[in-house]
Amino acid sequence: MQAPPSYMLLLIIFLLAVSLTPFSTALLAAFITYRLALVGYWLNIFLLGAVLFVSWRYARRSGLMKDETTDEMRSAPCSVSSTRS
Repeated sequence: MQAPPSYMLLLIIFLLAVSLTPFSTALLAAFITYRLALVGYWLNIFLLGAVLFVSWRYARRSGLMKDETTDEMRSAPCSVSSTRS
């Protein structure tokens, strides 16, 4: 099965965010006292999470996952578990 171009674009955006991670980390390390460096770092982390979440939902809704994938695995990123000890 070949992935649709829109899904490939999501993955390319994710890889772009991954490739920006060392730069935002270095910026934060060099300018730890500046709030803008912290905002840039956290925007990068947020972008990673958001694109990963959107790509997971896209793959799940368009049937790109294997048949062996359990329902628990399919719904894992979209559900919030509240287990308390």
